Amino acid sequence: MLIKGAVPAQTESALSPGALVCYEQDGTLLIACIREFKKPRYQLFNQRGREIELTAERLHRLPGRLPAEISGSEGKAAWLSALDDECRKDSLSLNLEEIWSLVREDHPEIDNPRLCQLYFGRDELKEHLSLRHALVEDRIYFK
Repeated sequence: MLIKGAVPAQTESALSPGALVCYEQDGTLLIACIREFKKPRYQLFNQRGREIELTAERLHRLPGRLPAEISGSEGKAAWLSALDDECRKDSLSLNLEEIWSLVREDHPEIDNPRLCQLYFGRDELKEHLSLRHALVEDRIYFK
């Protein structure tokens, strides 16, 4: 079973400033918002309050944007961190065995948005990120 994660080339232009993404760093899933694009890398601001540059291949696009009313580095880091904490907690209650049974035979390759549609009936930020956390941590069904 392959769960696609990287941002497809055709959607790279959709990663404008304020778009939310996640990426793996040293075995940990981190979330960030796009600050700007400087070929061939995106400049990000992550939940730890750090700026980082990554290529599109390392990024997983999330269905959401940083709220416009959130300003300043501390405010952005706090909002991203609170979102991540909530979604990590929610990921613990997801039944990956049930999700696996939905897709194992009919969908040998599936991406996170489609998996959200199948399981939750929608692909929204908190559900998407919660599922992403569960998939990254899973060592049984979605290796």
